[in-house]
Amino acid sequence: MKKKFIKIIVISFIIYTFFYCKLGNVCYRINSQGVATINILSIFTNGFIDPFKTLFSIFSKEGLWKAIKFFQYEAYNFTNPISTFMFVYGVHNVLHQNKIL
Repeated sequence: MKKKFIKIIVISFIIYTFFYCKLGNVCYRINSQGVATINILSIFTNGFIDPFKTLFSIFSKEGLWKAIKFFQYEAYNFTNPISTFMFVYGVHNVLHQNKIL
């Protein structure tokens, strides 16, 4: 059970990191001297916190309906670590129940 959970977390993190870095200008930035600097901290901070901040902001300024629409979008967005984990966990369960894994 514990090995399965760790494997799911590692796969989820790899997928999440790939899509988060594909957003552009979030994992690495080119400074004024033309040198690319890597910022891994944004993967752990902004990636986890920003969807909640955005949801709260939309709910407080735009209302419940817009917040629901944003939540529906984020539920299938692989740059959100929670939705990536739920997707990988769901796929793993389907494969395990069909005796593929």
